[in-house]
Amino acid sequence: PDKIDSGVQSLACVAIGSSIGNVLAAKGRQLLNLEAVKSLASAGGSKAKLFALLGIFNDGLLPDYLKFSEENAAVLKEFNIDSDEALKSMRLLSLCSACSAAENGSLSYERAAEQMGLEPNNYAELERWVMLAINNGLVDVKMCQQTNKIIVYASTQRNFEAKQWKSMAKKLARWRTQIHKLLVTVSKIRSVHGTKGRSLR
Repeated sequence: PDKIDSGVQSLACVAIGSSIGNVLAAKGRQLLNLEAVKSLASAGGSKAKLFALLGIFNDGLLPDYLKFSEENAAVLKEFNIDSDEALKSMRLLSLCSACSAAENGSLSYERAAEQMGLEPNNYAELERWVMLAINNGLVDVKMCQQTNKIIVYASTQRNFEAKQWKSMAKKLARWRTQIHKLLVTVSKIRSVHGTKGRSLR
């Protein structure tokens, strides 16, 4: 492939820096598919580190970001990345990952708080973050305060590899079973009502 001009690489760095603090931009793979962005991986120095950071925002979790930011504060500063906004985005994206991996469509408050790096018993704070994710269109969930669980209907899929295909297969199997049970129940109800109707004639 043709060598990417350093000026184009600089523009790619600006684009990455702008997307990191924007959860709606950071959740997609669009930037990772650009040749100018891909070229940063072999550019060395801070550009290569910035590319690594983009990878974390693509499919990493909060601990990955915290480790990177601790070791590469200068990189964040160089590319004008607001660490607070980046942390906010990473927490929301980590919630998306937790919701996508939720067994039986249910996620405990404790598990969600752990994934987002929040205090385990501060449910009010957790619910504020979940509402923020809902308002940004990242997840479709319902919070149940009686059971302290998050019921997951849909969640932004940050990547789609073997693990995600396996998770989807499990969900489809579960839905197929639920639909079968529903159809059996409906059939029984119709059968009962049909019998009653004939007995009245």
